[in-house]
Amino acid sequence: MVLPALDDAQGGIHHETALTACAMVAGNRWDGFLREQGTGSRVTTPRDGILKGKDYFFCLSDDAKETYPLVPIFAHWRFPHGDLPSSWSQLRVPNMPPSRALPRQGSLTDALLARDISCR
Repeated sequence: MVLPALDDAQGGIHHETALTACAMVAGNRWDGFLREQGTGSRVTTPRDGILKGKDYFFCLSDDAKETYPLVPIFAHWRFPHGDLPSSWSQLRVPNMPPSRALPRQGSLTDALLARDISCR
């Protein structure tokens, strides 16, 4: 799976976002973790930090050879009613005055690069 690394000006992806995406593809397995190499140690970047590496591996145990079923297409994924990832169930939406616009974090260039990953 390729995820765009647009969460930091120097490139990188939010750890919790990458982990949640992988967990969804693994059938909502929230007990997984990321490694920088298939047999290496677990990623130590905080869950709210930015992953700067190129490749990460989603694992469910310390056995690097363990396999697990994947959700092949998004249409097959089932929303995890009653089993949300902790980051979702703890989410609190701040109260914001309607007149205050949200800051824009990306740019049109970032969005186009994410969409057209082969255009360089």
